[in-house]
Amino acid sequence: MRTHLFRYLLIIVVFLITISEAQAQRRLTQLSGVIIDKEYQYPLPYATVEIMNSYRGAASNSQGFFSLVVAVGDTLRFSSVGYKPRIFIVPDTITDIITSIGVLLDRDTVFLNTVEIYPWPKREDFKDAFLAMRMAEPQFTMGLIPGIKTHVDTTQMAPTIFNPISLFYESVIVPIEYNRKKKNKAKELPKWE
Repeated sequence: MRTHLFRYLLIIVVFLITISEAQAQRRLTQLSGVIIDKEYQYPLPYATVEIMNSYRGAASNSQGFFSLVVAVGDTLRFSSVGYKPRIFIVPDTITDIITSIGVLLDRDTVFLNTVEIYPWPKREDFKDAFLAMRMAEPQFTMGLIPGIKTHVDTTQMAPTIFNPISLFYESVIVPIEYNRKKKNKAKELPKWE
């Protein structure tokens, strides 16, 4: 009975020691810094910082500053559009809880193939090709469509420069009528005494 109790106690002690060593190996530190363009030395806004093989990461702000919690030995990938990604492994020599770094990213220049545009030799050739081009026939919707008002009021003409009477009516007479109706409505309201 004592030997079984001793064995269980020994297994528990060994288990606790291995857990404490595993926790000691995963030291966490807050890593902060600035992501900068290597050539011109200006901060890169909204660059991404990704902890590889995990679903964690961060993005730099508009001044290129980032901050995230990492463990010793984590692999970080810094990237931004138009720049080559950079890999950084958190060293085990970090002893501080808060650490700052500066990350320089190189530009990733991509050259596109040359595109040559060949115009028609003569203006008449372009006109013939344009007139011979077939356009797709428009398809119109028949019937009522929910949410769309299809009734057009043709009793009043729209004010235009060619119709100065309706322009005068819309800009002078209608506001006067509106103000008159508003005053009459205000007179009808009961007064408190």
